[in-house]
Amino acid sequence: MTQNRMEALGQVVRELRTAKKLTQDELGTKAGYRSGAGVSISRLENGQLKPGAERLHGLAEALGLTPEELEARAFRQTAINSETATATESRGAEGAKERYRRIEREVDRRKNDLISLSDGYNEARDRARDEFLQKFIEIAERIEGARQPDPGPFHDDAAGDVSSQFDATKESVPLPPASSTGKEASDLQLALLRRVAGLAAAGAGGAMVLPIIAAAPLAAIGFIEIAKRNRKRQQELDAKLERAEAEFEATTPGFIALQNILPRATETLDYIAVHAGHALDRWNNQIRTQVGSGLLTWESLSQSNRQLYQDFFEIASAQITVLTIDVQRLLTTYDSADLNQLIKQADKALTQSQDAVKARV
Repeated sequence: MTQNRMEALGQVVRELRTAKKLTQDELGTKAGYRSGAGVSISRLENGQLKPGAERLHGLAEALGLTPEELEARAFRQTAINSETATATESRGAEGAKERYRRIEREVDRRKNDLISLSDGYNEARDRARDEFLQKFIEIAERIEGARQPDPGPFHDDAAGDVSSQFDATKESVPLPPASSTGKEASDLQLALLRRVAGLAAAGAGGAMVLPIIAAAPLAAIGFIEIAKRNRKRQQELDAKLERAEAEFEATTPGFIALQNILPRATETLDYIAVHAGHALDRWNNQIRTQVGSGLLTWESLSQSNRQLYQDFFEIASAQITVLTIDVQRLLTTYDSADLNQLIKQADKALTQSQDAVKARV
C-alpha cells in the first residue's frame, strides 16, 4: 500500500467513523486493536499506519463494510486526491484567462466521458426493454392470477422531468455543446450534464469577458479610476472562477463513482437483453405450442412453467432495480457521507441484480 493509498484509507476511515459517531478508541477496540487502540486509529487516519489483512478486516466489519468495499473506497479517494492535487498545482501563477481555459477543457473532457458512458447505458436500457421486459409484461398480462411486474421506470416521463429542470437552471446556464455524434442529448445525458454545464456559467454568466482597458488617453479617464474598476472586475472574475473550480472538485467523487457504476449497469442490462431475452422467447414459443395464444390461468401452468415464470419475474425485478439507481444524485451530491451511502446502495443493487440474473439464465 503506497503512502497516497494509506492517506486515502485514513480519510475514508475517519469519515465513516464520524458518520457512525464512534470515537477513535471505540473503533480501534471493535477492529481488534488492544492497548492504545485510539492511538492506532489516530495514526491510521493520519496516513501513518498501514493495517495488516486481519486489522483491515476488523476495520471494515466495524464500519459496516467488507474489506473489498473498504479497499475500493480507498482507491476512489486516492484518485480524487490525485485529481485535486493536479488541479491545484496547475493553478500556480496562471492568469484568469488560462484558468478559465483550463476549467473549460476539464468540463469538456468530463462532458464527453459522460456522453460516452450514457450512450452505452441508454442503448442497453432500450435493448433490455424491447427484448425482455416489454415481452415479459405482455406474457404476464395473459396469465390470470400471476404476479405482475411493475414497469414504472420505463413508463415515467423522465425526459420531460429532466428537460424542465434543465430549463429552470438559474444563471442562464447554456446547453452543453452537441456531442461529436451529432445526436441530441438524451434524457440521461441531460440529467448528468446539468451540473457540469453549470460550471461554464459559473465562469461569468455563460460568457467570459476579461477586463480590457479601453484604448483611450489615460489622462482623459483618470488612471486611478481605471485601476479601481479593473481591480474590481478582476476580483469578481476571480471569485467566479473559484466557485467554478470548487463546484468542479465537489462533483469529482460522484463522477468517479459513475465511471464505475454506469458500465456495470450497462453490462447487466446487455446480459438481460441477450440471454434473458432469448430464454423468454423460447419459453413463450413453448407455451404457445402447448396452449395457444389465449388467456391462461396460474393454476393451469405446470410446476416447471410456474418456476420459469418466477425466474423471469425475478429477472424483471432485477432489471427495474438497475434502472432505479439515481445517477443524477451521484453526480450532484456534495456531502461525502451521503455520497458514500449512495455509492454503497448502487453497488449493492448492481451486485444483487447481476447475481439474480446470472443465477437464472
